[in-house]
Amino acid sequence: MKFLKFLFIEEVTIGSGATSKVTWDADDDYIIKYIFAIDKDEYSLAKVRATIAIQKDYITEDYVPLSLLGNNKFTGYEIDREIKKAQTLTINIKNEDTTSHTIMFVLALYSPS
Repeated sequence: MKFLKFLFIEEVTIGSGATSKVTWDADDDYIIKYIFAIDKDEYSLAKVRATIAIQKDYITEDYVPLSLLGNNKFTGYEIDREIKKAQTLTINIKNEDTTSHTIMFVLALYSPS
């Protein structure tokens, strides 16, 4: 598995108590090794929760704290999921914090072979 690129997929601002959705349609076949969630103001993402799916295949069973994803390879959880060309990655977000968050989502993409 060879590293190909980092891909910034979206920046989303989500208010306290609000929900949002981030999607990305794969332009080729990849392995998603990491999904990084970075708060632009460096706030904790422990109270911001998300579900993550490729098509209808959920990586999370329920909402999990975005802090679990980490913001670099040393703090992030290895996803290691294949995504095929034209499949959609969906991240549903729910902010349970008392403050707004501006979150950047970045993928670490690897070759599938």
